[in-house]
Amino acid sequence: MKKLLLIVFSGFLVFVSGCESKEGLDINSSIVASEKSLPVAFDQMSTIDKKSNIKYIVLRVKNNEDYQEMWDTFQFKQDLKEVDLEKSDVIFLGLYESSSCPYSIKEIDTAEKSKVNIVFSDIEGSCTADESPRSFVIAIDKTSSNNIAEVALVQDKQKIVLPIVDK
Repeated sequence: MKKLLLIVFSGFLVFVSGCESKEGLDINSSIVASEKSLPVAFDQMSTIDKKSNIKYIVLRVKNNEDYQEMWDTFQFKQDLKEVDLEKSDVIFLGLYESSSCPYSIKEIDTAEKSKVNIVFSDIEGSCTADESPRSFVIAIDKTSSNNIAEVALVQDKQKIVLPIVDK
């Protein structure tokens, strides 16, 4: 009887652990564009993260009109990239980087239901302390995007959590 109870309990634990939500799950996303540009009014539009002292903009758009407006505001030189805004929302991320160590997105995944991780590639070598503009445009499927309220920028062992502002 004890063996049967142990087998049933073990099976239950395996079943329950298989149903738990896992951190770091991939979401349906893609990098639409990245350029060394920022809005002219970046300083007025940006927010400063008090812990890291980094200025940033994180905006989400959900329709074509706002998408076109933000594309122009962020001063992208390339033509507007097509995104199916019936299926995806678009996040505009603007910040400064070191010109000798440009940011490159390694992966995008969910840390929690309401937070998306944007993981940058590790920095190799020494970086200059200058501020060079950088913008990213990221498409995220609407199902995932509707639940997301924050973006966590992750590089090496540093993590900065930023709120998303809806346009």
